[in-house]
Amino acid sequence: MDQRLNCWEIMNCGLGPNGAKAAESGLCPVASDTSSNGINRGHNGGRICWDIAGTLSGAEVQCPFVSDIIDCLSCDVYLRVEREEGLEFEPLRPE
Repeated sequence: MDQRLNCWEIMNCGLGPNGAKAAESGLCPVASDTSSNGINRGHNGGRICWDIAGTLSGAEVQCPFVSDIIDCLSCDVYLRVEREEGLEFEPLRPE
């Protein structure tokens, strides 16, 4: 499988695997969502972060760059993944 950059690598948030902030803040749910592994050629949920429960719900927003799902649709990660995947782009995880 050809893997591309994941959201935590693109945004350099520090909440991905071995991230600088993961030890103190915890690993982002996107980085640990193994059910999304491989979608849009990403590691875990790293290339479908906008569709992962927990990044925008609960007591605290996990993604430090968004406050609403609308932010996701204009985010550099979403736009980059959409462009890189072209016709193979999966905007939602299979149910």
